[in-house]
Amino acid sequence: MKQYTKILVGIMVIVLALCVHTTCLAKTVTVDTETLKLRAEPSTESAVIRLLSIGDELTYLEETEGWVKIEFEGSTGYVSKDYVKIEGEEETPSQEQTPTQTPETTTEQPTTETQEEQGSTNNSYQIKNECSMYILPLINASQIYTFTPGTECTVITEQNGWVYVQTSQIDGWLRKDNIEEKKETQTITPPQEQTPTQTPETPQEQPTTTFEEKTMYVSEDSIFVRGGPGTNYEVVEYLAINDAVTVKGEEGDWYKVTVSGQDGYIAKWLLTETVPELTSRGGEVQRAPEEETQTSSAVESTPVVTSSVGEQVVEYAKQFLGRPYVYGGSGPNNFDCSGFTMYVYKNFGVSLTHSATAQSLKGTYVAKEELQLGDLVFFKDYETMDGIGHCGIYIGDGNFIHASSGTGYCVKISTLLTGSYNTRYETARRII
Repeated sequence: MKQYTKILVGIMVIVLALCVHTTCLAKTVTVDTETLKLRAEPSTESAVIRLLSIGDELTYLEETEGWVKIEFEGSTGYVSKDYVKIEGEEETPSQEQTPTQTPETTTEQPTTETQEEQGSTNNSYQIKNECSMYILPLINASQIYTFTPGTECTVITEQNGWVYVQTSQIDGWLRKDNIEEKKETQTITPPQEQTPTQTPETPQEQPTTTFEEKTMYVSEDSIFVRGGPGTNYEVVEYLAINDAVTVKGEEGDWYKVTVSGQDGYIAKWLLTETVPELTSRGGEVQRAPEEETQTSSAVESTPVVTSSVGEQVVEYAKQFLGRPYVYGGSGPNNFDCSGFTMYVYKNFGVSLTHSATAQSLKGTYVAKEELQLGDLVFFKDYETMDGIGHCGIYIGDGNFIHASSGTGYCVKISTLLTGSYNTRYETARRII
């Protein structure tokens, strides 16, 4: 009898230990960002096994140096601890993002930076089979385009048998076996026979183009002067409407200028050769400096009031309505939410980070009841209602334009006064 009792007690101890062990492992981990990469090892250099979506519930296995090992639908791997919620754990201040932080889900977009890191991956290819392009590197993801053989493409990055490519029509994911390296054909031109009148030793002088310096004027309320011909260069000076600059040359879509003895660059569309006749800001009409000496009859002429920068931002954004949503897309053929706002504002000389969270720290705070055209609006993560998970551009009447990963998978207009976006509304920022 005593031996039977010992055996029974032993079995109960084993069962209890298994229950405790199973309970520990069964802890739930919830994804709290729009898209998160499940990696084979706890490193951003490790291969991506699959993409997880916001709200996915994962099984906790263990933690190691900021990474959580999980199991999900038969796949086992690692996710960054900063972008998941672990059952039973409270958020700590260290998880809050600062302006210097860039989440893993946004820094690893298939952008130009990724091209430079991959080096030889960025080659010219052509599509060898009729095939479909997908919004995500998953066979059950939405198909957004169908290609015919021979279409040229550029490979940006690849993972697990998929490649993210750019074409003249659209960007997105293809199966790697649908492309092949483009074979370049060289045309050899035979040398021309020289005639007695030819003097190859004396090179012909090439015509030189000289740029005549001129004075131009700022045509917008406020603009940036940058250190180089592009929005990726740092801002070296700020100018206001009617400010005069000396234009010394031009590079593509940019003027090289001198302002207060300092060289810089301004986008061509921001300058005009004549002083703007009128400016409109907040309903107040102002005369340009040259008008002070005009006669009263000239002043009484009908003013031409230009639209505000906010209106221009909205009109520019609307031309992309219907463009497909693609994770990591930054235009012009497809976008994700922060890629869309980044692309639109880049056209107006404003540089934004490809991250909704980072963009929510730019500019100045705007109350919901004081929203104006062109303001950026931000929303909490779907389902978790925690942190910034989406963004768009306010267009008036309670509506905003955004690249939606929900219904339609495209750039569309939605209301923030009712429904999900009203519930998830978090904040707004004025950038210009």
